[in-house]
Amino acid sequence: MMVLGVLVPLSALVLAVDMVVAILFRAINLGFISGGGVELNPLILAIILALVLLGPGRYSLEALIRRAARLIQLSGSPGGGKSRHKGAADGPTN
Repeated sequence: MMVLGVLVPLSALVLAVDMVVAILFRAINLGFISGGGVELNPLILAIILALVLLGPGRYSLEALIRRAARLIQLSGSPGGGKSRHKGAADGPTN
């Protein structure tokens, strides 16, 4: 789901919980700074939390779906989403 950019905050939150559990169980067994490579897990957790807070971004499938829904909503409104005012360029009115 995260690869496609759909429901990123939800799936990232699930991964964040998974990383917290992994950190807790690994830190209990190895200690935080013992050469066991535990420092990588908090880094991954920070990246996942950034995804939770920031969302999928501009180039995701979710953003594409939102843009398409907005365009459909605009095209469904009267006048195709454009307000056309009669002005001087339209010619004389009688």
